[in-house]
Amino acid sequence: MAKRKVTTQNETNEPTALIRPSKAMKGKNIFTSLEVKELIELIAEKVVATPDKQKGIRAKIRKIGFYYSDFSSKKDGYTVADFEALISSGQIKISD
Repeated sequence: MAKRKVTTQNETNEPTALIRPSKAMKGKNIFTSLEVKELIELIAEKVVATPDKQKGIRAKIRKIGFYYSDFSSKKDGYTVADFEALISSGQIKISD
């Protein structure tokens, strides 16, 4: 697991370093253009699907390697616009 250095202060206000593990990704952040196209289609389908159908669609999305929780702590779902915003911001990269 990757670690990140966090600087804190002790009782005497002297800086101290604390090594804290960063959250590991469940999925990936680099996708092919074909995977991106498929993810956009699946996310669009998920948004309008009934809850019982959404479960299977989410499984397909995860099989491609996309876990929205890797990019956001938001718990109320995500849309195609959210996914495209991740691409625009550079958090998700397209490999071809």
